[in-house]
Order: sequence, then structure tokens, then C-alpha cells
Amino acid sequence: MNEKDQRLDWALNRCRALQLRLTRSRRVVLECLAASHLPATLDMILQAQQPEDVSDPATVYRTLMLLKEAEVVRSVGTVNKAAYYLLNAPGQHVHFLICRRCGDIKALPCCGQLDALHNTISSSEGYSRLYHDLTFYGICPKCQGQEDEAFPSKLPVRC
Repeated sequence: MNEKDQRLDWALNRCRALQLRLTRSRRVVLECLAASHLPATLDMILQAQQPEDVSDPATVYRTLMLLKEAEVVRSVGTVNKAAYYLLNAPGQHVHFLICRRCGDIKALPCCGQLDALHNTISSSEGYSRLYHDLTFYGICPKCQGQEDEAFPSKLPVRC
């Protein structure tokens, strides 16, 4: 069994344990999120659907909100305020590098030191089902050569 299948099995089993009905739309959303370690937007999930599985945006959004409330899915914030979602699989710590201009997201390798800190916090504070997201923000190489005027600041600079 590959990692995608393990992640999907975890999500499906979690939904069954919570007695959530596994509709076709819910299964498609879980399959899409299980296929990647990168978070996905509502639009990305809609585009990943097969023609026979097409759900309208409202259905997919409601599905994401239900799965988020059930803690099967969690959201990741970005600077452009778009909502990104990923599976909340246990033991899957995520580290990202996000471009502040174009919003491009890259996965970063996990760091042993952060995993050790994670375990220390969990045991010393008595928390269970602990997870963490680590996000670095910067300007990607593609955006570095572009004029700053092309990406105006959201807030005016005041002297």
C-alpha cells in the first residue's frame, strides 16, 4: 500500500468512526486531498474532479466545512487569504514555503529537530492529537525579477 492509499484509508476510516455518510462528493474530496501533501484550494479540488464525479462548488465547499469540523481536514492560511485544505492525518507534520506575491506553495522536508520539539511538547504538556504547520513566506525566483509596481502593497506606506 502506498502513502496516498494509507492517507485515504485513514480519512475514510475516520469518517466511518464519526458516522459520516461517505457520499460520492465526500469521497472525491478526500481522494483529491490524499493524493498530495500540498494543500489545495476549492478551485483546485473542483478542477481535479473526473467528469463523472463533478460536484458543484457549493457542495464541495460544504463538504470541506463538514470535514474540517470533524477534524478530518484542516485549513492552512496564506498571505492572499485564499483558503487551502489538507488532510489532518496523524503524524503528518507539514512545512511549507509560500510566495508572498503569486501564492505558489512548495513542501519543505520535515526536520528532525522540529519533530523532537513536537514530541517534547506533546509529552511535557500532556496534549494528544497534536499537529503543527510551519510556514515560511518569501518571494519566489519567478516573482523576484518582476517590478514591485506589479504587486502593490495592500497597505500604503506612511512616513
